[in-house]
Amino acid sequence: MTESLYARFIAAPVTLPAEVEAAEAKLRELLEAVDFAPARDLAVRPAVRAVLLGVARHSPYLWSLISENPARAARLLLVPPETSLEALIGEIETNEPGEEAAVSQQLRRAKREAHLLVALADIGGVWDVDAATGALSRFADAAVSAALRFLLRAAARERRLALDPDAPDIELFQRHRSHRVLRRAVPGDS
Repeated sequence: MTESLYARFIAAPVTLPAEVEAAEAKLRELLEAVDFAPARDLAVRPAVRAVLLGVARHSPYLWSLISENPARAARLLLVPPETSLEALIGEIETNEPGEEAAVSQQLRRAKREAHLLVALADIGGVWDVDAATGALSRFADAAVSAALRFLLRAAARERRLALDPDAPDIELFQRHRSHRVLRRAVPGDS
């Protein structure tokens, strides 16, 4: 699909009239954020407004992801969700080995973006349960692989593992090792 996330919204949480005032205040604050400017005009669209009000009212965690980084929220709304997911996965799959703190920070930031992306696509009716679960699984696989690549390279650099820490075959070792472990876990399979 090539349509942006916001253009594909077809559902939203119900926000009762008594709850709207608090949600409206949060939405006004978001709309005043300079970083949200690229998506500001979207908030007048009924579907986008309903999704944002629903998230503001019913999900403190998701609203914190929106309000802590309005630019990220705007970008996610303006791009097809499949494109956002591919870019996010590509970013963590091609991460350069670095310090543990930097790798951890990158993975945490990516996790927060994946949570927001999948939640908005799910809440807005863009993705069904299978698509949302598939997106979460693909992201989780990429994140675990990135963390494992980092740990394998670190162990190789510290000479705790006999691998070349700069070799691209660390990914192959990881896949081979995971496959062997999984095969052993299947009863009757040796």
